[in-house]
Amino acid sequence: MASGDKKALIDAIDRAANSLRRASRWSGSGRIVSIRDARNYVFEFYCYLRIVRALRQAYEMEYVPGSGDTANCFPRNPAGKRGRPKYNVRSRNGARAVLWQLCAGTQVRDVHNGRRAPDVSLQTAAASDDPLPTDVAIIWDAKYRGNHNAAISDADFSRFARLIILLGLGSRPIPRLRLGPLDQLAAHALLTNGEFSNEPDAELTRAGFKEARRFFPGKNFDTRP
Repeated sequence: MASGDKKALIDAIDRAANSLRRASRWSGSGRIVSIRDARNYVFEFYCYLRIVRALRQAYEMEYVPGSGDTANCFPRNPAGKRGRPKYNVRSRNGARAVLWQLCAGTQVRDVHNGRRAPDVSLQTAAASDDPLPTDVAIIWDAKYRGNHNAAISDADFSRFARLIILLGLGSRPIPRLRLGPLDQLAAHALLTNGEFSNEPDAELTRAGFKEARRFFPGKNFDTRP
C-alpha cells in the first residue's frame, strides 16, 4: 500500500472512530496506526466504519463489545464471531428494537456447513455467535488496489459471486436498508478504491451484486449496475 494511501485511510478511520468513540483497535495490532503491511486490512476497516456512519443517519448504532482479550478488537483475519465486537442496528422509534447486527470479518456457515468470512455482513437481529446462511442479509467485500486505476480482478469477482451462492443469498430478497449517502450500496457489493471489473453489467445482474469504484477518502464513488 502506498504510504499516501495508508495515511489517507488511517486518517479517515481515526475520524470515524473518534466520532463513534469506539472501534479504535484491530486484533493483534493495538491501535490502527501501528499496523504494518496493512494493505487490504486497513481498507476493509475503513469500509466497515463508513457503513456504520452511514447507518447512523437513520438508525441508532449500538456498539456491542466482545469478551476477553478481543472485547474491542475487530479481527484482522477471518475469525469466529464469538468474543468479537459488533454493532447492533436499532430502530429509533418506540422500544428501539434491534433490527440487525453489523459484523466485520467474522465467520458464518455456508450452505455446506463450511465457514466463510465476508469483510462486512449485515445479519439478522436473532443471529447467534455461530450464524447460519439464513442469518445473513447483506454482504460487502473490500478490494484495495495499490494502483487506483486498477480494476477489480476476475478472481475477486468470481470469489464474491461464489460467496453469494454459498451463502444462499441469490434466492433471498435484500432487506430495505436506509444508508443515507451510501444508499446505492444497500445491496451485496464489492467495494474498491480502484475501478470496475471487466465484467458486463448483465453478469453483475445475473450474479446478484453491485460494484462500487473509487470508494476512498476524498473521492466520489459510483456504482453499477
